[in-house]
Amino acid sequence: MQDEPQSGFYSPSEAGRVLDLSKRRVLQLLERRELLGEKDAHGRWKIPAPHVYALKSRREETERQKPTPPGPLEENVHSRELVEALRDQISDLRHQLEEERESRRRADTIIVQLSQANAEQARTIRELPSAAPETSEDAAKPSERPDPIPTPSSTPPEPQTVSQGTHGNSTRPTLRGWLRRVINP
Repeated sequence: MQDEPQSGFYSPSEAGRVLDLSKRRVLQLLERRELLGEKDAHGRWKIPAPHVYALKSRREETERQKPTPPGPLEENVHSRELVEALRDQISDLRHQLEEERESRRRADTIIVQLSQANAEQARTIRELPSAAPETSEDAAKPSERPDPIPTPSSTPPEPQTVSQGTHGNSTRPTLRGWLRRVINP
């Protein structure tokens, strides 16, 4: 053993030199009971030499068990692998983004087609002639029925003729729907 004291005890400063630690760190180890020692009558620490060497052996063993940090070549290989993995991930994300964009385009196309079909259906419904025959009372109350909204692209329906059976041979054209309301206020 090296530099063993004659009394078999080390002071914190001497123990620090053997352990390659500062006096302050040795005092911390003593307070935490990681290094065993005792105080003398004057309050100074006395550390038994075998305890100092036992701690030194444990510290050296711990240092040997630590993995060695990678060298420049190993770091370079690891960096390349990491960069390649990140590039693959970026490529996958770009592909996924493109699929999402295409899906969104298809959804937008469907929405436009449905909107057009809905508008066409609404226009067709407005242009349909009334299914129930109108009586003379209905003709007298044109203000009770709301006017349909004419669209610029729609063509007005042709007037239809209704035969009136109560007057015998007489057939007179009767206008139906919105055209009747426009012509006969």
